[in-house]
Amino acid sequence: MGKAQATLYVILGIILAFIVLFVVLFQTGVIESLTKQQESKLAIPPQIQAIDGFVKGCIETTANGALYRIGQQGGYFIVPKPSTEFGIPYYFVKEKSHMPSKERIEKEISLYLNEELFFCIRNFAIFPDFEIEQGKIGTKTQIRDNEVVLDVDYPLTITKAGTTFKLEEFNDIKVSARLGVVYSSVSKMIERQLKDKENICISCLVDIGIENDLSVDMFNFEPDSVIFVITDKNTQIYKEDYEFVFANQYKVQR
Repeated sequence: MGKAQATLYVILGIILAFIVLFVVLFQTGVIESLTKQQESKLAIPPQIQAIDGFVKGCIETTANGALYRIGQQGGYFIVPKPSTEFGIPYYFVKEKSHMPSKERIEKEISLYLNEELFFCIRNFAIFPDFEIEQGKIGTKTQIRDNEVVLDVDYPLTITKAGTTFKLEEFNDIKVSARLGVVYSSVSKMIERQLKDKENICISCLVDIGIENDLSVDMFNFEPDSVIFVITDKNTQIYKEDYEFVFANQYKVQR
């Protein structure tokens, strides 16, 4: 085999390797993701990219606050009745389920973002060279098994040196949290509770916890109530294991 032929085979091998790599990256969605990121950067004028990044960072920070709050309050930003005096909602009371739907919890997270994002933004005080008019915040939340995805409408009119820019949407912002797994696990617990309305199936709770890599703790609260704490060590909020808390109320045996 001549040197020219060997060189040709090497070149063909390299080309083939690049083709295989491209196909793998395309099938796994890596190229699509990188393309979208690049398109997003190009769509934002360089003069306001820092503001865009700041808002996205605040959305992520506020979302962590939302996840912590709704975890401690059984999926609610504002806890409804029936609930304990400490603001923990009852998921099972008077032999009926009061567990919120996943859609309700998504709305509670959105409400938190709409109400609390302002405190992170701080009226854009760190950008004194810009005049920024702010519109109404509107958030849509999607709870997935391993992440929470936020789409935030937040119209901004940004002016500097006579030039005006606009930012309106901050979409597909993802926060790593297994809230979907936690929710489906709690749902199974309540379904099991409805089958036996007087007793707690300890083995059922243990099995559900093991199946989903969660720990389940119970604490007696008053003569007729039990507080449940679901802990997910795979999710960290404020550098602590994620907790989801709710209560059940049972008939007192006399």
